Amino acid sequence: MPQENQTRIIMSLRDGTVVKGQVNLKVYSPMGRLSDGLNRAEDFIVLTDYIFLYPPNHCAEEIANKEALFINRMQIVWATPLD
Repeated sequence: MPQENQTRIIMSLRDGTVVKGQVNLKVYSPMGRLSDGLNRAEDFIVLTDYIFLYPPNHCAEEIANKEALFINRMQIVWATPLD
């Protein structure tokens, strides 16, 4: 269940990784729209409470259980909200 100001999203990255997690879109876009947030983000998007649906080929175990995942927005192929 998303926390306040958190939006559940799923995204695919250039290396084939697919990850699902929560992002605070209000940080990136006052209206809370995913497309605006991704376009206005500086360099990275921060995902919390994430899970890999298709993990990266390297170091998946080392990054699978951390509090936050920083994703370079230029590596995002597609993203969609789940809520």
